[in-house]
Amino acid sequence: MTGTGPWHVTFITGDKGAPLAQMHKIRIRLLLGFGAAFLAMAAFWGLSYRYLTQIEERLLLLSRADELLNTTLEVRRYEKNYFLYRHEEDFIQALEYLNQLPPLLEANARRLRTSLGTQAVAELGGLVDQYRAAFGAVHDRRMLTPSGLATAEDAPTVIALRRTGKGMVDLAEQLADNERAAVQALLREYRPLLLAFIVGLSLLAGGAVWLLIFRLVRPLHTIEKATQVVATGDF
Repeated sequence: MTGTGPWHVTFITGDKGAPLAQMHKIRIRLLLGFGAAFLAMAAFWGLSYRYLTQIEERLLLLSRADELLNTTLEVRRYEKNYFLYRHEEDFIQALEYLNQLPPLLEANARRLRTSLGTQAVAELGGLVDQYRAAFGAVHDRRMLTPSGLATAEDAPTVIALRRTGKGMVDLAEQLADNERAAVQALLREYRPLLLAFIVGLSLLAGGAVWLLIFRLVRPLHTIEKATQVVATGDF
């Protein structure tokens, strides 16, 4: 339809305002979509940083716990060799590994107390001292027969030495097990968060596609057709 006059001017003005309103709505939707995506990603990365920091700390303590356990096992290994072969080198090697335990306990005391508890850490330190004294007594008094076995009189001291060594290994294993369990627990907690982020990101991507196809592209087609109508003067 064509014509002139005020009615024609009002009609054109109305057609021009409608595309501008549609474009304004499109901008708002895009800004809201990008804003929601940014906030979701910021929240995810914040929580991820928290979990990854905790996992890093636990892995560090796990490495210390494994070092403590391996050192204790080396002490027991050389103890066994000493009882079997009565070589002085085995006794010296056992003491060298035993001397590494107090610095390890002291350097990681705070973390160890968190994992094992103050009483257990104090008990472990006490067992190290008891073991050193008992092993020294075994060595100094030569409480082994030529066959490599303790005499009936000195057997209780040897039994106490082995019991103390077993207590050291048990506490070191408990520490390592606690830290492995803590790392696994953090990973189990983080897994649902990662899954939720992936699902949320997929839903957000699907919503963006739906918005682009059904809510943005169609209005743009309408705007395009209206522009063509205005350009050809066929209205």
